[in-house]
Amino acid sequence: MENDGALGGLVVHLTSNGQITRTAGTAVNSARLDFDFEIKSVDSGESVQAEVYDDSWHTVWSKSSPADEMGSESIDLSAYGTVSQVRFTLNASGSADHLYIDNVVLSGAGSGSEPTNPEFSSDPFEM
Repeated sequence: MENDGALGGLVVHLTSNGQITRTAGTAVNSARLDFDFEIKSVDSGESVQAEVYDDSWHTVWSKSSPADEMGSESIDLSAYGTVSQVRFTLNASGSADHLYIDNVVLSGAGSGSEPTNPEFSSDPFEM
């Protein structure tokens, strides 16, 4: 994690063929994944993606050869059952390729009937 002025605060910064996986403190149903991203210098044939885990991995967001892009995503995960992990990957060939991820929120219904916004159990994205 590092401080990046463009997105503000602490962010996950992946370079080259980087990947980060986190397990939610509480698995969630009827889930939603929200995050901000910034992509820099990703070239032809390279890509970025987000995946969720519900006993198998599912790609829920991807961009191929985006060069430079910044934005926010809000992804409905209700089709994927009980989601317990989130993974972000940068598939790129050089050290000048960058993916910044910030403000990651995995929300949904936990073991009870009340909606939950679980804190990630390992190296939390949010405190």
